[in-house]
Amino acid sequence: DQKVSFGGEVVEENGKKVMVGIGRLVIDPATNATGTFAILVHDNYQNKGIGTALAHKLVEIARDRGLEKIYGQVRCDDPGAEVFASLDGFEVLPGDEQEKRVVEYKL
Repeated sequence: DQKVSFGGEVVEENGKKVMVGIGRLVIDPATNATGTFAILVHDNYQNKGIGTALAHKLVEIARDRGLEKIYGQVRCDDPGAEVFASLDGFEVLPGDEQEKRVVEYKL
């Protein structure tokens, strides 16, 4: 399958299970060597390591699929961009756009 999505974290609120984070990887069908990723964490659960755990899981899936690199985009005003820059292997690439940057991980 070229698309992989998974829930990253489920918590209990008021007796109900709630998914608070999700990761997604879409493999480029033209090359099967690269993929784009996205991570989304509910605002109330930011800065709790959920995005980091999702990023590590995406790297694991990409390695298992034999990819050479994965990349995604972050907004420059998003503190998550700094988190990616601090994770081993992730690099926030310089760019011309004022509002967003590409994050890359070479496997």
